[in-house]
Amino acid sequence: MLARSAAYGMFAVVLPQALLVRGMAGVQGRWSPGALLLRFFLWEMVKIALTVAILFSAVRVLGEMSWPALMAGLVVTMKANWLVLALRTANRSPDGKG
Repeated sequence: MLARSAAYGMFAVVLPQALLVRGMAGVQGRWSPGALLLRFFLWEMVKIALTVAILFSAVRVLGEMSWPALMAGLVVTMKANWLVLALRTANRSPDGKG
């Protein structure tokens, strides 16, 4: 039950983020800065709405579940981006290459 709930929390972050990335892929250079910003905000709203919908559907999809485990999976997955960024920065050479 705990592992399923945590995995569902991860799913609630990964799927909407993947959709945002897919929606924004390949738009650089073809759009004006204002249109690009509007497109980003549109996809960000879609991402938030999908995340909320996934979380509301958790009870129906999982049946018996653990909200603390689901929230822990959600938060750990959201913070993983910062961990990757920190590790990349720490591994970078002093001259800024690599």
